[in-house]
Amino acid sequence: MSNGWIGVDLDGVLAEYHGFIAPSYIGKPIPKMVERVKALLKSGVEVKIFTARIDPIGLGLYSLRTGDLNSTVDSVKHCIREWCKLHIGVELDITDRKDLKMLQLWDDQCLEVVRNTGDFVRAERTTFEMLEEQRKLEVRCANCGKNALREEDEKKTGVCRACIFVMEG
Repeated sequence: MSNGWIGVDLDGVLAEYHGFIAPSYIGKPIPKMVERVKALLKSGVEVKIFTARIDPIGLGLYSLRTGDLNSTVDSVKHCIREWCKLHIGVELDITDRKDLKMLQLWDDQCLEVVRNTGDFVRAERTTFEMLEEQRKLEVRCANCGKNALREEDEKKTGVCRACIFVMEG
């Protein structure tokens, strides 16, 4: 194996992602990226799945919101390992953290920055342009007008979770 590892994001990079369904649901493989990962592994490079799916705080909030107490870090890692065995042929390590041995991160949400300069290597859109586009698409809470509605049930009611919590409180 190599002296470092490459992190490959799961959702939208290695597997199709069209919006959150459940922690255990993983989309169809993206063939071009699966082949790249297989080639890295064949050449002796260590590859890890780099995903926020195993963030314990995020899973805890999901469990509180939905009542799904079965979605634990271990259960989500198991689903990811099974997906990897099926589509890549081997289980890969899974992490949500960088360390000093990480050589690269392949992610659909990153912009590469030139070390020690603050300059982007190549930015198709600046962060500000991206945020402005996102703001234009967001639907705001009918009650407070502040929070963007992200979950399907919020969009159906037109009210954010924070306002629902206060109203039910």
